[in-house]
Amino acid sequence: MDKKNQMDRVVAFVRDFARADLEVEVARNSMDFAAYSRGVQALRPFLADTVSPGLGFAFPSDVDEDTRKLLEAQARELRSRVLFKVKRWEHPREGRLYQAYLGSPIPDVGGYSEARLIKPVHGGFKIIGRYSVCLACFATGHHGGKRCPDCYAPGWNYREGLRLKTFGKLIETRRLEPPTNPSYLPEYESD
Repeated sequence: MDKKNQMDRVVAFVRDFARADLEVEVARNSMDFAAYSRGVQALRPFLADTVSPGLGFAFPSDVDEDTRKLLEAQARELRSRVLFKVKRWEHPREGRLYQAYLGSPIPDVGGYSEARLIKPVHGGFKIIGRYSVCLACFATGHHGGKRCPDCYAPGWNYREGLRLKTFGKLIETRRLEPPTNPSYLPEYESD
């Protein structure tokens, strides 16, 4: 399979994941335990065993009506995570990896929130790692002209799954949508 087609498939995979992830976020905020459970099950095929499908959320049993209405209103505002860009890496130990830059489901954040590491497996893909954006360097890996003291240069903070100090050699970048928050533009335009 040619690399261009592979990147198209990764983009489609991540967009499908983002749609399924939105259903879980909405169910969580709506405090709909049945929908949340169904949504978590729908996320499982996207994820390697080392990456959790749920958000570790405990549903409180004693929420008053005003709080419930507020949470439901917030749930209606959530949007599918923006897919800003995808990078293809060649890692010396892990082989081909893709890194998808995703926004937050909260509207108007306008920048990166998480990166998901994706690996081709058995003709498909699996999310094998989750990282959150380093807010000290906005994913650039540099702060004040030096290596970022918070993330130590990858621009991302490890959350779960495959933990890497470096993603390997950058092979390809596909830019899909520029961040509206200008703090993220230097990284977005860097490669």
